[in-house]
Amino acid sequence: MAPIKQSTSHISDTEQVLLNKSRDDEFDVLAVEGLSYNPVSGNLERVSDIQGNSSLELVYTGSVLTSIKKAVGGVTYTKTLTYDGSGVLTDVSEWV
Repeated sequence: MAPIKQSTSHISDTEQVLLNKSRDDEFDVLAVEGLSYNPVSGNLERVSDIQGNSSLELVYTGSVLTSIKKAVGGVTYTKTLTYDGSGVLTDVSEWV
């Protein structure tokens, strides 16, 4: 029986081969990094970048919520809330 040749291409590696390449022997755990899609930037980012650095600020004019500001990694994005003359919410903008 011929020995099995391990592929050098990441595309044809099995899941187990890929997982074995990501092992941290010191702590005896898999060493993989979680990624998440950031809908604001449109990029894949480390989960810790998105969750660890974000904050929200609610902005009121009198007692009416008029905007929401979100800070992510030093960049601030704003959603604006629009109301009609009787105080009914009619529109919420995209993050800008």
